[in-house]
Amino acid sequence: MSVLETVKRRRARREKRVRGGFMSRGEKPRVSVSRSLSNISAQVIDDIAHNTLASCFSINLKDSKKRGVELAREVGIELAKKAIEVGVSEVYFDRGSFLYH
Repeated sequence: MSVLETVKRRRARREKRVRGGFMSRGEKPRVSVSRSLSNISAQVIDDIAHNTLASCFSINLKDSKKRGVELAREVGIELAKKAIEVGVSEVYFDRGSFLYH
């Protein structure tokens, strides 16, 4: 087994462990955040209906002067506005296989 296969298997196990607690309940939708070196995106996902309720991407924000934490804050504010429009007031934070600190 190669190192890459081992890393992928461990990551899949972590995702399953993290998501298993709240996906099985289905009480609230989840927020999934993806980030790269220069952009960030977030989605509110309903696992029961298997659709995205709201999403926001840093590429769509017009102010390109903001970076890092400021840009992430703007994405969060925009996502919250869109989620409230759809009627979502509470969500689970889905960190996937990544650390949250």
